[in-house]
This record gives sequence, C-alpha cells and structure tokens, in this order.
Amino acid sequence: MRLRNITGAREVISESPYVVQEEMQPRCAGNWKNIFGNRQPVHIEIGMGKGKFIHTMAKEHPDINYVGIEKYSSVLLRAVRKMEQEYLPNLKFLRMEAENVAVVFGPGEVERIYLNFSDPWPKDRHAKRRLPSRDFLARYDRILSGDGSLEFKTDNRELFDFGLEELKAAGWELEALTYDLHSDEKLMQGNVMTEYEEKFSSMGKPICKFGARRISGARGGAAPGDFEGKQCGAEKREKMEHKFTTDNFETEVLNSPIPVLVDFYADWCNPCRMMGPVVAKIAEEYEGKVKVGKCNIDENMELAGRYRVSSIPAFIIFKAGKPAADFVGAMTAADLKQKVDQVLG
Repeated sequence: MRLRNITGAREVISESPYVVQEEMQPRCAGNWKNIFGNRQPVHIEIGMGKGKFIHTMAKEHPDINYVGIEKYSSVLLRAVRKMEQEYLPNLKFLRMEAENVAVVFGPGEVERIYLNFSDPWPKDRHAKRRLPSRDFLARYDRILSGDGSLEFKTDNRELFDFGLEELKAAGWELEALTYDLHSDEKLMQGNVMTEYEEKFSSMGKPICKFGARRISGARGGAAPGDFEGKQCGAEKREKMEHKFTTDNFETEVLNSPIPVLVDFYADWCNPCRMMGPVVAKIAEEYEGKVKVGKCNIDENMELAGRYRVSSIPAFIIFKAGKPAADFVGAMTAADLKQKVDQVLG
C-alpha cells in the first residue's frame, strides 16, 4: 500500500518538542532518564504507526516512559497532532529506521519492546528486514535490561510462525502465546488495541500474539565452558524425556505407576518445535513425579487415532492408565505446569 505524502509533515516534525530530532539521536543512548527527567522504566514501540497504541499506554501508565519509533513522517505527524491535543510528559517520538534502535538506546536501557502489526516483508530476500527476525532480535538483545521482554502482535500467521522460529534460533524463551488473542481471556486483560487490530478483528481475523524473554545467560555470547554446560544440560533433559510408540505405549504409559504426560507432535509442526524446551523443562522439574515423553503422530498414527488427536501440539496426561486431562496448542511453561499440577492435585 502506497503511503500518502502529507505536505509539510517533515517541517512540523522537525519543529515539534515531542520528537527527539535526528541530530540529537546519536547522543540519546544511555541518556533516556535525563531526556525524560526521571528514572522510570523505558518501553518502546517500533513501527508505531499513527500512535494510538503507545499514546494510550502512556496515558494509562504514567509511571513508565514510552518512546514511539516511526520512519514515515506523514504517519508520525498523526501521533504528533494527538500529542498537541493531549500532552503526555512520559511520551517521546523518534523518526528513524528501526535498524538504528541499538544506536539510540544503550545496553540494558529498555524494559520492554512492542512490535505491533509489523510489515511482513513477504519476499524471502527481505527476511532480515522483518522486525521479529533474528537480526533484529540481536539488536533488541543489546538494549533490553536483564529481565526485559518483547511483545509481538499481528494478523499475519506466516509472519507470526516466522517470528516463533526466529525466537528459538536466537535463544529466546516464550512467556505467552496465542493464535486468537481476542478469545484468550487471560491475555486480553489490559490489552490495548492498535488501529490495525481494530480493523482486522472487526473483520473476524484472529490476532496472534507472543511474549518472550531471552533465556537466562544467553546474552552477550557464551563464556568459556558455557557451551559444554549447555550440552550436558540438553543431554540430561533428553534422558528425562521418553519416546512413546505403539509398541511401548501400554508398558510405558498405561501401566506406569506414576502419571504420564504425552506430547503428541510432528517434525513439520512449528508450534511443536517451539514447545520442545517447555516440555523439557517440565520433564526436568517433575522427574520422579511425572513421566514425560513425546509421541510422533506420523510414526504412530494408530495412537493418534485412538486418542482422537486432530490438532498438534496436543497433550494428554494419563493417570492410572486412563486420560485424566487433555489440551491442545502451544503454551508457556507456567501454563503447562499449572495443568500438570491440577491433575496431581
């Protein structure tokens, strides 16, 4: 879609006190607390569009400083006009390319990053330009604080699945995940809609969302000996996880003296791969209390049919040889742990 150029937009932006001007941007890194005049945490939105989301967030959370980033002057102008009508002291704007985010913000200076309905850049040769790509994740890694987080919303399922794959490759951990945000009562709490979100949801299109953090210790590269330690940890988790097949299902699952969590998956399933570290974490945490294992539905179609597995990832908890609970879809480790605890009582 071609953006309509608004005459005079650049001039208005260059004179606006709400916009940190280009000549000042190289000196911003490490100085955002001075720019805002306080020590409140900093949240940023990259590709903020007309600014409805970030303006609402800043209004609802005056104890947080917000920075909206937009590269198009004609779009940023709308956000500036909104600020002229309703000034918020905890909100600033930047007109710049997203690639410069690690130049304008210093290491650990940002608490949260929002990506809302980003350009999908559908051509493969443009993959590095996608905001949830591993190239951008590396930039976010440099500016996020130790417990900083990333939130991504989109109506584009292909871009969303791409982002999930990039998270895994870059060493990030999912905290929240849904393929239909507006049907998720938990994740809808406190949700602020963007202009695009209002438009697409009114058309009946499901909105996807994930929240993620970097895996602890992954930042800044591995120290000597770290890789060996991670390998040993992975091997340990693999040993804790069982492989269930048609041949051993009765012995390993139905006749197990302890509850069994079965993860029905397929190698081609992106959400299944994303659940790998989550299932491994549950296997480690519940060792000796719950047997945890995987069942490949392509290799064990009879089992998938017997337990009516039609969507994956699918999970069934067996207790005393019978299904005690079942649930479908990717989820966080905390959510999966809660479901296991409910069965254990």
